[in-house]
Amino acid sequence: MYASYQKRIFSFIIDIALGKAILVGTLLLLAPVIDSLYQAQLLSYTVFTIWTIFNFPFLQSSHWQASVGQKLLRIKVLDVCGNTLSFWRACYRDSLLLFCAWGAFMYFFSPKKQCLHDFLCDSLVVKQGQAEYN
Repeated sequence: MYASYQKRIFSFIIDIALGKAILVGTLLLLAPVIDSLYQAQLLSYTVFTIWTIFNFPFLQSSHWQASVGQKLLRIKVLDVCGNTLSFWRACYRDSLLLFCAWGAFMYFFSPKKQCLHDFLCDSLVVKQGQAEYN
């Protein structure tokens, strides 16, 4: 069974909130230690970028098949054959999400409940434990 739109949106909100917490936490830890606020911000954004790459493409292409938010809500990302995405396909998918966010509305018209970024890279978001992908 395909993941609901609400679960997909809520998992994304969880992931963004975790990323922002890491960004702010890093900045708060580094600001007193580093003399320049600019250097502290630069280092914080570097940590945030590493988190983003780890959380989305790396985890979605791992045995988890999901970001932290998706794992918490028990949904996962697969290719259309039911296999784990490759790292580069997961990068492509997440890049498309950034540039085609408006394509999320395609979910409501797609028989496989795919958003535009899912459709373009042949991926599906399904509930964990489901065997049907066709």
